[in-house]
Amino acid sequence: MTANREGFQPRTYCAAEHKRFFFGEQAAGCFEGQLPLSSGQYRYMPLNGPGHQYLINALASSGPQRCFYVSEGRRHYFMVLSTASDGVLLVHAHTHTPYEGASRPARDKSQAIPVDNVKKKTQASAD
Repeated sequence: MTANREGFQPRTYCAAEHKRFFFGEQAAGCFEGQLPLSSGQYRYMPLNGPGHQYLINALASSGPQRCFYVSEGRRHYFMVLSTASDGVLLVHAHTHTPYEGASRPARDKSQAIPVDNVKKKTQASAD
């Protein structure tokens, strides 16, 4: 891959694995400084591979895209709004993990139908 206009080339690995982020299940880049915990601009180094190219193409064709990084064994999602310039992502960050470890809402037992009533209704409709 050729160098971009600022002269850096994509890497094939992250020096600090905990700073790697993903688009879909593909590694897309490595944050150079702080991980995105709030909205803002974050410097990153793109990874040479399909993940970064898919992200750039999706941003161009469909707008903001969801990415994630892994910290303490959990995925932390954030939205990439655009690439503000080469090597900088404009991010809207959110740190909740909507699909991992989400507990089911507590069931309101006051609205549950007792099993005996269900059996009686079923038998009555069969007669």
